[in-house]
Amino acid sequence: MRLNKQHKTQQQKANQAIDAATDNAGVATAQTDGIAAIEAVTPTVAVKAAAKAEVAKKISRKKLTALEGTPNATKEEKKMRLNKQHKTQQQKANQAIDAATDNAGVATAQTDGIAAIEAVTPTVAVKSSG
Repeated sequence: MRLNKQHKTQQQKANQAIDAATDNAGVATAQTDGIAAIEAVTPTVAVKAAAKAEVAKKISRKKLTALEGTPNATKEEKKMRLNKQHKTQQQKANQAIDAATDNAGVATAQTDGIAAIEAVTPTVAVKSSG
């Protein structure tokens, strides 16, 4: 598990600093700094959830903007939250976010997913005139 590895790394650094301390004040400082470093580790899970939320938010905004700017769209099409193309792009983005092994990978997957969503052009059913 990635989070445990990050915590273990910080713990090892703290232990080394404690071992290197030459007096009680140095030990106390190393302990405080070590605890702060461990608490600063951001769980990737939270980052992934935030990235997925941003992708979903982008889809909602993109869909609304695209359909509002499409005069031939029916009411039903304008009410539709996600069309098949957007849903496919969202699923791909979420899969890439889930597959990411670090926060940088999550950020890249989020950016790529949003770019793919931006590239989707909404399709509107052709209305017959008659």
